[in-house]
Amino acid sequence: MSSNKNEGNIFIKQQAISSSGYLFNPDDEYWQLDKNTKIPVGSLRGLLEEETEKGFFNTLIFYAANLSAAHVQNIFFRFLHFLRSVSGTQITDSMLISYRAALTVDTEW
Repeated sequence: MSSNKNEGNIFIKQQAISSSGYLFNPDDEYWQLDKNTKIPVGSLRGLLEEETEKGFFNTLIFYAANLSAAHVQNIFFRFLHFLRSVSGTQITDSMLISYRAALTVDTEW
């Protein structure tokens, strides 16, 4: 049985670089993406099943490397709002429909 140096981590990379050139560790509780944008990614950990969480964070890392820090922050907080509004650890079509139905004109971002 081989030992994996990254065992326990959900990310392939130990470090990533934001589109603004800021180096961050995906396993950290906060990601500093530019001088004004610090995202509390740790607040989302444990809310999803492992594979769904891994997919979300790897997608967010890609966005952080390719999109503005403000846009990545917005994606993160909208997704966190979604998870807190519905119950479940996987993303299903019924969760999305339920969430969309609960949004008002003021919250249908």
